[in-house]
Amino acid sequence: GIISLGANECLQIFYKSCAGNPFGTGAQTSVKSACITGYTQPGIPGSLSTTSITTSGMTIGWSAPTGGVNSSNGYRYYHGTNTTATNNTANDTGNTSIAISGLAQNTRYYWTVKAKGDGGDFGTAASQESPYTLPGVPTGLPASSVTSAGMTISWTAPSPGGANEYRLYFGTNSTATNNTAYVQSGTSKAFTGLSSSVTYYFAVQASNPDGAYGDLTSTGNQATSAATTLQLAVGGKTGFSNVSSGGTQSDSATVVSGNNL
Repeated sequence: GIISLGANECLQIFYKSCAGNPFGTGAQTSVKSACITGYTQPGIPGSLSTTSITTSGMTIGWSAPTGGVNSSNGYRYYHGTNTTATNNTANDTGNTSIAISGLAQNTRYYWTVKAKGDGGDFGTAASQESPYTLPGVPTGLPASSVTSAGMTISWTAPSPGGANEYRLYFGTNSTATNNTAYVQSGTSKAFTGLSSSVTYYFAVQASNPDGAYGDLTSTGNQATSAATTLQLAVGGKTGFSNVSSGGTQSDSATVVSGNNL
């Protein structure tokens, strides 16, 4: 007959055979008995997750399958940069989460896990995960092309690994992250329309292709230059004051001759 079992369940079959007179008469001569034990394969671990991701590490975790697993080293996990997770290095464990270190920054890693049943056999691998580690911190954050109304902020991509894109904070608040955030793919941004003689604060962080951002740079600051002023004396007329570049001021004056205006 057909017997229906669940995952990682044990089946025991006990049988007895009797040997006697081949003609069916006479006394029984011997009795043989045995017990056959077998296990179904375990289920597939569920709820795969990757947490605590940094530039050099991550924690992988999963939940036990229905039916449980072998009480000793009940799982085999695979983790590495090969796009087929089961082609990566395999390790056995009795835990449902593992902290992995020594990884490269802004790099994609592939991993999966199998359960081992009480019979010692491994089940089907779970669907693989493929998270990126975080990128490093950009370096160098100088301000250049500083004028009374603008400046350019530049930085260098983190190395190794680079970045997918960047988030630049820029404004007059001394806490950089309280300023406006600008997301872009390049490593510099020019600002115009700024106020003269005002200090601006800025910091930048890199992101990976998963959209997760790494650590922020130290906050930099730079003041715009003072506005240019122009003072005119018309025909000896006094009373005019300094005017910002582009500004105007009017007053009356007496023209003494055609050449002194």
